[in-house]
Amino acid sequence: MRKVGKNQVLDHFQEIDRLWRPRAIAVVGLSDKLGNMGQMFAIALKNQGFKGPLVGVNPGAEVKSLPSVRRLQEFEGPLDHIIICVPAREIEGVIRDAVEKGVRCAAMFTSGFSEEGHEEGRRLEERIAAIAREGGLRLIGPNCMGLHYPPRGLSFRPDMPAAWGRAAMTSQSGGMALSTLMNCAERGVPLGKVVSYGNECDLTAQDFIRYFADDPETDRIVMYIEGTKNGPELIQAMIAAGRKKPLIVCKGGRTSVGTRAAASHTGALAGSREIWQAAFRQAGARVAGSIDELVDLIEAEERMEKPQGRGLAVLTISGGFGVFATDVAAEHGFSVPQFSDATRTAMAKFINFPGTSVKNPLDMAAAIFFQGDHVPIYAPLGQDPNIDAVLVLLSIEYIHLIEGFGPLDPVSFTKWFLEQMFKGLRAAGKPAAFVFFESVKQAQRLEYVKLIRDSGFPVFPTVERAMKALAEKVGNR
Repeated sequence: MRKVGKNQVLDHFQEIDRLWRPRAIAVVGLSDKLGNMGQMFAIALKNQGFKGPLVGVNPGAEVKSLPSVRRLQEFEGPLDHIIICVPAREIEGVIRDAVEKGVRCAAMFTSGFSEEGHEEGRRLEERIAAIAREGGLRLIGPNCMGLHYPPRGLSFRPDMPAAWGRAAMTSQSGGMALSTLMNCAERGVPLGKVVSYGNECDLTAQDFIRYFADDPETDRIVMYIEGTKNGPELIQAMIAAGRKKPLIVCKGGRTSVGTRAAASHTGALAGSREIWQAAFRQAGARVAGSIDELVDLIEAEERMEKPQGRGLAVLTISGGFGVFATDVAAEHGFSVPQFSDATRTAMAKFINFPGTSVKNPLDMAAAIFFQGDHVPIYAPLGQDPNIDAVLVLLSIEYIHLIEGFGPLDPVSFTKWFLEQMFKGLRAAGKPAAFVFFESVKQAQRLEYVKLIRDSGFPVFPTVERAMKALAEKVGNR
């Protein structure tokens, strides 16, 4: 419990929850100068449709782009959230003004603190944290982007997506938060609440993880982390959250040189790789090694049920693709077992063209195009005890091979063919994912990829990325 006013005491969830619903926002350090970073935040809030009063604060000049005041105290009415874009030397005064005004939360874009590695920055960070703590003001940052939550018009860049979903994210890096937000929106699996928290001089990653674990608007928790100032507390928060919701983690600073970069980025203590790996295992986290893998895991979590085991059916239109995929699957701890006798017998009624094979991988060759109904082919997989998941391998130069079979429009035919495949995979009822290789005709390929995703299946550009996502989805071997 925490006292936040003369007569008001809030528990941890209530205190964090109200940060996402400010009644009014001020951008401190806003000016009309070209390149002013306060303008970026102000435009971002306008573009996301923030409904409450939005004001600029500049002690030295009137601001034309927004209603403005010279000090926070001049604003009439409650002011719940401020975004600070002033030099580090001015921030202590802003924090004192915010406490006097009764502001709930300050997100500090300002940098120049402990991440610089000098004593002066560290002490300044400690002073503003002490002032805020004494005055009941919560701080995000410094050296951060703050909050993104489209339903309440919160964001930190003008081009952020308005779509939102049910995966929340804590990110020590503003850039990683931005890229993950944009990539997820592009794939049709937008994030929900996102916080970029930087140096965490007050509110920490564990504060937000604990909140997201209990948040009814959050189904999955995504983390980008470089280090921490309180390892045991963070690990306990991750373990507790992992028992309630899927936890997806990307760790920066895994090597000695990465550790140094993390320290200069956010002042974080990165810790040993082994300690972090053990913590992630304890929390049952899915672990990504890059931003591509992070978004892959988010997509797999959104669009795919967890396979009950590691038996994989590979459906392909190229025998070579199938051989390669089998190797990659094995490297990720999966087997590509033979189909049961019942499955082979049922499939053989339909897969009987020259060049085809009723084995696993299922090399359908040209036969894949001439089935009016895919349900009888794939449905037997649902009853096959050897199969836990299905991986489909596609490439546009093979799909458009239909151009050689008569006066058919390859695009219309491919869309029809994919719809038949979707029906067959749904009839099978096993978790399924697609690999659509990047080769030629990229614009057309992306149209097909969108169709697959819109139909509820995850799509990956390589077998390696698909198998990494599936392996993390299944869990420890």
